[in-house]
Amino acid sequence: MMNRIKVVADEIQSYSIDDKQINYEFISSKSAFDINQLKIQVMANTDLYLEGDISSNRYKITLEVNDNIKCNLFTVWYGNNSKIKEIVTLNKKSKLNWERFNNTNSHKEMIIINLCGINALLDYNFKTICKDKSQYDLLVYHQAKKTISNLHNNIVTKDNGKVQIQVSSFIPKGMVQSIANQDNRIVSFDDNRNIIKPNLYIDEYDSIANHCALIGRFSDEEMFYLNSRGLPNNIALQLLIKGFLLNNITNNMLVDIIKNEIKQNWR
Repeated sequence: MMNRIKVVADEIQSYSIDDKQINYEFISSKSAFDINQLKIQVMANTDLYLEGDISSNRYKITLEVNDNIKCNLFTVWYGNNSKIKEIVTLNKKSKLNWERFNNTNSHKEMIIINLCGINALLDYNFKTICKDKSQYDLLVYHQAKKTISNLHNNIVTKDNGKVQIQVSSFIPKGMVQSIANQDNRIVSFDDNRNIIKPNLYIDEYDSIANHCALIGRFSDEEMFYLNSRGLPNNIALQLLIKGFLLNNITNNMLVDIIKNEIKQNWR
C-alpha cells in the first residue's frame, strides 16, 4: 500500500493513510505570519507519497523514522514564492530512500536530516527544473556511529533560473565508521550565475567523506553523437535531460511527472 498525503495551500485536501504505518498531525497557520506544520511519524515499513501546492505559503514538515524501519519517501512540491523547512530524524537501523522533485519558482528551502541511531542509512535524490531564483540548504548530521548518507542533487536551470545550493555534511568526533557522500550537479541553459557550496565538516578520522560539484552544459560531443544517430536537436536534448533528472528515480508517479515537465519545457 502507498500511503499518500496531499497538501493544498493551508489544509490537507486528500489523504490515504494506514494508521498502523503512519501517524501524522497537520497544524494549519492561523495568520499570514504563522507557519503551516505537518508532523509525520513512520512506525512500520512503508512507502509514503507526499505532494502539495505550497504557493505563497510557509511550511515546516517534520518526519521521524522509528528504529529498524525502512521507508521510501516520495515528495513533489508545486508553487511559487514558497518557503519550506523539513526536518527528518532517522533512528537506530532505520533506512530512508527519499526521492524528490520540485516544480517551484522563487523558492527557499532548508532541509535538516539527523542520523540519530547506529546504522541509520539515508539515500537522498533531489531533482528540479528551475526557471526563477531559488535557494536550497541541505544539512546532514551524523549523530551516531556507522551512519551513512548518500546525497544526489540534480538541477536544471533555464530562462531566468538561478540557483544557489549549499550542502553540508557533519561527522563529529566519535562517530566512527560513518560515511558521507555528496554528488551535486547543475545543468544550465543560460548565462545566470549558479552556485554550489559543498561542505564537509569531518572531525573523525575513522570515517569516509566525498563530494562532487559540477556546473555546466551537455557537451557538443553528446549532442553530436545523438544527432548522428538520426535524432533532431529537440529530441536529443530531451533524452539527455531525462537521463540527468531520472537517474536514481524509481517511483513511477515521479517519473511521469518529471517526463511531462521535460516535454513541456523542451518541445
